[in-house]
Amino acid sequence: MGSPSAIGNNRFLSLYLFLNRKKASEQVLEVTESRPGSLEDVVLNILQKGPLSKAEISRRLGHRHISGGLKKILHKLLQKGIITYTIPEKSNSRLQKYKLKN
Repeated sequence: MGSPSAIGNNRFLSLYLFLNRKKASEQVLEVTESRPGSLEDVVLNILQKGPLSKAEISRRLGHRHISGGLKKILHKLLQKGIITYTIPEKSNSRLQKYKLKN
């Protein structure tokens, strides 16, 4: 049997994994559903469900932070006119989200 601190750490880890299990499985499922395509295709698939911020898109991709690749993809999709801002007059708003263009 381990020391009391090791047992406490194992319980904490088990609880953490249990609480985050659903989130992780949803994220992985969403990414693997469209795995054959490019990151661009995956982002478009994610945005079909509604407007999301960069951070929300990043989390759905299974990332902890917003990657440079995601920023490039979003910029490229904006330039192509495939997606648009939810607040076009304030492109740097902290409340800014991205949505598919109608």
